[in-house]
Amino acid sequence: MDIFKHMAVTIGNCRLILIFLLHDLIAGFCSAQPDIDEFHANREFHESPVYVSSNLPIVVIQTGGQAIPDDVRIEARMGVINNNGGRIYFNGAFNEFDGKISIEIRGSSSAWLSDKKSYSLETQNDTNGNLNIPLLGLPVENDWVLVGEYSDKTLIRNALAYEISRRMGRYAGRTRFCELVLNDDYRGVYMLTEKVKRDRNRLDIATLNPDEVSGDDLTGGYIIRIDRPDEYWISPYKSPGTGKNVLISYYYPKGITMPEVQKDYIRNYVTQFENALYGATFQDPVSGYLPYIDLSSFVDYFILQEVSKNIDAYRLSTFMHKDKDSNGGKLTMGPLWDINLGFGNANYYSGDHTYGWVVYSIDPYDDFQMPFWWSKFLQDTRFINALKIRWTQLRNSVLSEASVYGVIDSFSYHLDEAQARNFERWPILGTWIWPNAYVGGTYYDEIGYLTAWITDRMLWMDEQLDYPVSLPGEENLIITNEIYAYPNPFMNHLTIRLFLSDETDVEIALFNNMGEEIMVYNAALVPGSHDLVLQDEEKIIPLKPGIYLYRVLANGKIAKTGKVIKY
Repeated sequence: MDIFKHMAVTIGNCRLILIFLLHDLIAGFCSAQPDIDEFHANREFHESPVYVSSNLPIVVIQTGGQAIPDDVRIEARMGVINNNGGRIYFNGAFNEFDGKISIEIRGSSSAWLSDKKSYSLETQNDTNGNLNIPLLGLPVENDWVLVGEYSDKTLIRNALAYEISRRMGRYAGRTRFCELVLNDDYRGVYMLTEKVKRDRNRLDIATLNPDEVSGDDLTGGYIIRIDRPDEYWISPYKSPGTGKNVLISYYYPKGITMPEVQKDYIRNYVTQFENALYGATFQDPVSGYLPYIDLSSFVDYFILQEVSKNIDAYRLSTFMHKDKDSNGGKLTMGPLWDINLGFGNANYYSGDHTYGWVVYSIDPYDDFQMPFWWSKFLQDTRFINALKIRWTQLRNSVLSEASVYGVIDSFSYHLDEAQARNFERWPILGTWIWPNAYVGGTYYDEIGYLTAWITDRMLWMDEQLDYPVSLPGEENLIITNEIYAYPNPFMNHLTIRLFLSDETDVEIALFNNMGEEIMVYNAALVPGSHDLVLQDEEKIIPLKPGIYLYRVLANGKIAKTGKVIKY
């Protein structure tokens, strides 16, 4: 442990030095900002001549010669080229976004160990305020993450996990693959995804303002996480078998701005849940833990972490949220985040084995340990029964081999062209990169390993969870739909994106603000993702600027309503 203390002191000293340097950095910042004219005039890419065009959107970032730090955001400029399905040229016009961003390196171990960095960024207006945009067709926001997969040579493990989560009906960051050019240097394939955030289009829980300190207002919404220390409290219960503390951080609202009464409320709520779960009557539906949590979310989270065998599960990047009591108000797991060390990609803590539960796999000497919750859940008949039923439901739907293979094939096919450029820029195929458990000579060797690994993993879980179990007569397979409209605002066309988990008759209707129907679109759709484009030349294009309403019916029932803006 002395080495870790030494590292902590060293890092602390480095940060102290950084503080002294920061003044000079800020003083010279204006002259270092990338000039807009230079941004457009000096776009000379130093890559091979074959890098002319792509089937993926292209993101171009220019920092004006500044290095991107990992603690302080700098101002930069970003342009996005996206032709919505057509060929996209590296020197093409910035036709989706062309403006200011603030940017920093993101990640912990990856930030230090990976040559291909990941970035957090915020789209900004000309006065450095937040600028909400529907980047690459994702719902409107301003906080984004560009994930540069490096040790994951499939480039898709995070995207796969998030897609499965959404298909299960659990929000996870929506993703788009793109290629990044940073300061005229081609950086390879990246995954744009939504940052974990309270937002109507993301984690849709109540806003919690600083003045909400009593009654129902005080009860939500909160986002907390188990991760590296950041404005945290210490659980009164040690991690089982290790005697180590479990740290729970305030994520939203930010701990440094959260009133003490709000900190006290969420800390006490979680502690009451822990007391009930730890107690002798933990299985009692009234005096036990059940009144405090959304059980189905904990079951789904367990399945997601275990089917991927994510070695960071339950102890790092572990998010939870709680809405106001008037909106349900129970502690709920999620959203899922950071699964790049899952699906057999880690050579430690048995991460490559397709057998064994993660909950029992972590070395007791690791500094980051999981709470006692999960091992205690596995002693509860109610949790086990719910787990078995849900596993059977999912194995008959989104976790069937056909469904999972379909996602993997779709992603890998989509990346077939760009992955070759990525691995020309980063020639690591056939090379061990921490913490690879498998080293394939080609991209499709890596995809083949992933597919075989998850097949064996699901078969092992079948044995443990008695698949298939008999579903209670009143239970039906859960049908989940993900539906949203983009771009929003729109001009000449509006796309309704749907994920359907069953065959569905869909009707989309568009209305003006007087409630008058403008157009109707009907389709009989198979399970999977669909983009339904409304671009009627007689009905959509002539619409006047303003607010419009859309309604989606699935098998005759309302599945989604929303507002869109025409400009």
